[in-house]
Amino acid sequence: MTEILVQTILGWPALIASLLAWLAGLVTKKFILVMSAGIIILPFAFFYLGAYLGSGWLGLLFSLGHFASAIALRQNKMLLAWLLLAPYTLFVGMLAYIVLTQSFR
Repeated sequence: MTEILVQTILGWPALIASLLAWLAGLVTKKFILVMSAGIIILPFAFFYLGAYLGSGWLGLLFSLGHFASAIALRQNKMLLAWLLLAPYTLFVGMLAYIVLTQSFR
């Protein structure tokens, strides 16, 4: 049971849920959806990015794009809110490409 919870919070379900919540929030202009996307990604960013880059704070810095996008949305700066989505989308796409093109022995 614990493994499923950890996989859900730290794995692909969290990445995809965060991306979908962020997109839904920007399309419908709902501040709360974009904020929830930022909260969903916090464990992933802190654990994975912190482990690979050496500091959990660097992982949290990555997730600041979610919250900055929410603030831009709140201030009606839609272009900025959408532009802040680009690095996260690029990261998820790059990670998906790496995982899907792995060779299995």
